[in-house]
Amino acid sequence: MGSFLSSPQGDTSNERQQRGFVSAMSNRISDCPPLLEPGEHVLTIEELRALCVSRFPLSTSRWAIMDGFRKIVAMLNEERIICELLVDGSYLTEEIQPDDIDFSVVVSPQFYDMSTPSQRKLLDWG
Repeated sequence: MGSFLSSPQGDTSNERQQRGFVSAMSNRISDCPPLLEPGEHVLTIEELRALCVSRFPLSTSRWAIMDGFRKIVAMLNEERIICELLVDGSYLTEEIQPDDIDFSVVVSPQFYDMSTPSQRKLLDWG
């Protein structure tokens, strides 16, 4: 099993999102070593940036990918979407030039069913 980034025990998804935590999973088969050991981890968006961007000064793609990801996180926050973000793929490996960041936005069925039209539009995007 790969690495799973989660927030502190007992935090709700809403508390994690409001404090800026990202949950992620790194289980992609890759030739590049993973950035995280298997097990549970807690990362803020800034810690994710430090792990996946700052350590790669020669990368021309990682900064742009993180900027795009942060914009999506900002849109989720603006719409007050209570969610957990799962990050996966080559972005969580030592690959110098990943093509993208694989992520999922996870909401409860109840939240999705009760979401506003603008929240639903963002959740169904992609």
